[in-house]
Amino acid sequence: MVARHADLWNGYGDTDRIARMTDLLRTSCAEVGRPFESLERTVMLDGVLRDEPAEALAARTEWEERHGLRDQIGSDGSPGGLQAWGPPAVIADQVRPYIDLGVAEMIWIFRSPFDLESIRRLGEVRAAMSS
Repeated sequence: MVARHADLWNGYGDTDRIARMTDLLRTSCAEVGRPFESLERTVMLDGVLRDEPAEALAARTEWEERHGLRDQIGSDGSPGGLQAWGPPAVIADQVRPYIDLGVAEMIWIFRSPFDLESIRRLGEVRAAMSS
């Protein structure tokens, strides 16, 4: 369906899952005669920005409990959860593999109550990406 009709595909998960989906999309595009490069890909990421990774993981545990997401498994059998956490430079390193896979845009998920610290500091991740 995506290969035939979509201009954009949005995924969720760790880089291994996104790599598998990328291979599947590439194959599907070839089967229908569509250039794979014409399909823009984005990824939704759960992230928590804190200077100390342990603080980020504690914040994650809190929202997992609040939203009933603890130990959830996706429909494809892959684990849910946090893809990026820690200080800005660490998050930048965690995001780079998605870019290496050709992902054009990261869409950050901020769950209620919104993590204002992470939201306010996302610019620091962007700055770390360019250094």
